[in-house]
Parts: sequence; structure tokens; C-alpha cells
Amino acid sequence: MGLRRSVFWLTWLLYEVSMVIISTFFLVICGAIFQFQLFLKNSVGLTFFLLFLFQLAMLGLGFALSTFVTRSASATTLGFIVFLAGFVIQLVVGFGFPYVEEYGN
Repeated sequence: MGLRRSVFWLTWLLYEVSMVIISTFFLVICGAIFQFQLFLKNSVGLTFFLLFLFQLAMLGLGFALSTFVTRSASATTLGFIVFLAGFVIQLVVGFGFPYVEEYGN
């Protein structure tokens, strides 16, 4: 007799969601303390909600990717590749690479 798989994943989910709530709370508080414009010019509740949803999405992605790897070294490599892909996409979109001025009008 052992632990059911659903109980295992549910306890991990509850633990991680509680960590997400705590880290989102501290992120919003520190952003307000350090006078970042994003946190000062927007609603605190809305900022908390959006950051909370983003972290929940990343948590779900992490849970989904964890099913594809068995070793921690593979998980580290996969996580770094996902991070690099996101960073490159952010740079491309941030600099407006796919946007052409003549199509804007």
C-alpha cells in the first residue's frame, strides 16, 4: 500500500500554489517599496492577479515538462532551453523585428 499518484501531485500543487502566492505578494510589495512605475501607476490587486496568473502558468508548464524527463540534469537542460527560447522571443518582439512600418497604416 502506497501513496496514490493523485495525492502526490495534489500535495505538490498545493505546496507550489502557496509558494506562488507568497512570492507574488513579496514581488508586489518590493515593487512598491522600490517605487517602480509599473507597481505605482497600476492597481495593486490587478498587478497581483496578473503576476499570480503568470506564475501559475509557469507552474503548469513546469509540471507538464517534468513528465518528459527522468533525471535532474535533463530537467535543467530542458528548463534552460525553454528560458533561452523565451528570452530570444522577448528580444525579437521588444525590438519590433517582425513589424514593418509600411504595414502599420
